[in-house]
Amino acid sequence: MTEITITGADLVLPDRVLEKTSITIKEDRISAIGDPPSKSAEVIEAAGKYVLPGLIDIHTHGRIISLDPKTLPHALARDCMDLARAGTTRFLPTLASAPIEAWMGAMPVLAELIADPPPGAVPVGLHLEGIFLNHEAAGAHPLELIKPFDQKNPNHRSIFDKFSGIVKIITFAPEVAGNEALAKLCGEHGILASLGHSTASPDQVRSFVDQGVNHMAHLFNGMKGIHHREPGPPLKGLLDDRISVELICDGHHLHPEIVRLIHRCKPPEKRVLITDSVLVNLPGATPGQGDEPNRLPDGRLAGSRLQLSRGVKNYVRFTDCPLPEAVAMASLNPASLLGIDHEAGSLDPGKIADLWIADHDLETIAVFGQGRKIFP
Repeated sequence: MTEITITGADLVLPDRVLEKTSITIKEDRISAIGDPPSKSAEVIEAAGKYVLPGLIDIHTHGRIISLDPKTLPHALARDCMDLARAGTTRFLPTLASAPIEAWMGAMPVLAELIADPPPGAVPVGLHLEGIFLNHEAAGAHPLELIKPFDQKNPNHRSIFDKFSGIVKIITFAPEVAGNEALAKLCGEHGILASLGHSTASPDQVRSFVDQGVNHMAHLFNGMKGIHHREPGPPLKGLLDDRISVELICDGHHLHPEIVRLIHRCKPPEKRVLITDSVLVNLPGATPGQGDEPNRLPDGRLAGSRLQLSRGVKNYVRFTDCPLPEAVAMASLNPASLLGIDHEAGSLDPGKIADLWIADHDLETIAVFGQGRKIFP
């Protein structure tokens, strides 16, 4: 049995940091915290380093924007390794708006890759963000691709009839006629219904939450904003504790003061850090450098270039939030949304050994996935 003990580290738990302690891995699981290494264990000295749970990104497009079945395996393999290098060990490849036929052509390939993933971060399912949006809040999604959900369209129904086992989140604008059926179908198939690219009023949002739409994609982005007489979805997202919200914390998608507002309004367990990354150069767009987002020729944002570990660091810097709380927003909280928090998302004995080892500036030193070193 493979056994590894990391000693002298500062362990980042959801509610505190355990300083100068040890964590032991046996096979693919965390077996103990605080125990001395056994004689048979490989010992890794990590004094002055953090050991954190592997991060989980539930909203990242990465390089799979094109959805070409021939290039998807290579694109996803690159995403898996790039994510792992920055401390992310699980993620949802996220499909943006495309012809529905392109989704249907890509999803069988993605299903095979999820069942037998390449090395690196593990894709645990799909997030569908696109098509079923509101034209008035399309953001960078091409208007000609946006369509309402049609239960008579066999391709639309196939999302649920054929692929509900891998689809974990669907982001849509529930106020669009036809899309109201999506909340019911998501509930029936165990898929998280996510409001996004929407102009819904607070009263409409309340009604949708009552029907099971209790998550919001990238709060404030791709939504009608908060006007003092005609507030859009973000107001209800801030005030209704039933709703979990995503944040793109790159300092560009959300002003740091808006991040502080979200921090004050939302319970910690209802905040989820994401990247919404797009790592291909979109036609005519200017690719972002560092934490700068991609921009279309008219200045609109077109996905970030953010690493989730940088999002954690930025959140702490913007809000003075304790590190364990910010880390949980990118690990335990998304794991809870996906229903895998019994297996992942925190450094608890018995859970899968997804570990991110970093210095105190959150720069990655090593990453373990399922008990095996996947970086470097």
